[in-house]
Amino acid sequence: MQNNTLTLLVPGLLTKRFFEQRANLSLPHLSYLLSRADRETLPSEANTTPDYCGAMLEYQLCQAVGLEQPFPYAALAALGDGLAHQDDYWLYASPMSFTLGMHDACVSKPHELHLHRTQVDELVKELNTFLANDGLCLYAFQLHHWYLKVSGERPGDYAPFWSVVGKSLSKAQLSSAASAYWQRLSVELQLLLTSSSIPIANEVAARRELVSNRSVQIVHQDCEQAKQRSRSFIGDGYINHLWFWGGGSLPQTLDVVYDAVVATHPLAEGIAILGKTPYIELPVRGFDKLQEMPIGNYLVAIDTLQSAWFDESPERWLSQVHQLEAQWFLPLARAIKQGTLHTLILQLGNNERFVVSPSQLRRWWRRSKSLDKF
Repeated sequence: MQNNTLTLLVPGLLTKRFFEQRANLSLPHLSYLLSRADRETLPSEANTTPDYCGAMLEYQLCQAVGLEQPFPYAALAALGDGLAHQDDYWLYASPMSFTLGMHDACVSKPHELHLHRTQVDELVKELNTFLANDGLCLYAFQLHHWYLKVSGERPGDYAPFWSVVGKSLSKAQLSSAASAYWQRLSVELQLLLTSSSIPIANEVAARRELVSNRSVQIVHQDCEQAKQRSRSFIGDGYINHLWFWGGGSLPQTLDVVYDAVVATHPLAEGIAILGKTPYIELPVRGFDKLQEMPIGNYLVAIDTLQSAWFDESPERWLSQVHQLEAQWFLPLARAIKQGTLHTLILQLGNNERFVVSPSQLRRWWRRSKSLDKF
């Protein structure tokens, strides 16, 4: 890559979470780049966002290409998966498990749901039998983030799924604008999911708890099938709720200034399709592979920290950060020194943009700082 510009998004690296770990973290090449870069504050609206937005790849991507809020996360991702069309309205329907406590419920983390493709497909088919009467349809292209296509009444706003992971469910309920229809549908789906996730003997009790006057048809299964599904879905927790979020339709147009979008996420691919720019799968070998690409302006998004961030796992986070240092920050620093990369823009989740060029690396008087200084 010669005379190229590369914008690198690494959500979850410089957020408030893991601040203590950053203070003792030795990443000499990243520290070198950040210490000599020009720092620019992102638009003012970004400064009012919660810390979890700094770890959400979806948020960082939409912000990077200049989309207006509220971001249509689900529609863009559905486009990347080959589903969405211009006038469709889409929601994420993220499967989740919550554990009831004395006064509240706590949302389990995604890795605690051991989902398998065959069982997910069976469950979605069962739920679609119920949803079809209301012009709704579920798609499970991604195991942990399903899509819901909405043809009729649209819901109010849910908080992003990532904001409720590991948190109290009562603090992130559907907005007050939610209609009675969507509140009732949420309860009915919860009952259907519960009866599909536990042995058949308990299905009767679940049906008796259904107080809605809607007609709900639950597919009957024999006891052995129910036990198999129970083993497949329970693990540390079983699916007993769908969290709707990220609703919207595709923008009419999207002006993407990048010559290619490089990532491993359907939302990134959707942005590339809508912006009529190439989409490239993120190379396993890191930046070294990108250097083989033609001259251009590239947007690269890496989501390897997201899982550890939302699971609140400092050990996994540290392990992934060290891999990023070896596979990305070291070769990036080398490329800028050699002049084969003209401009590097780093956005690492702290509402700032770090801009580095060969001339800025010559600021010898700027000593490298520890990462807790950024």
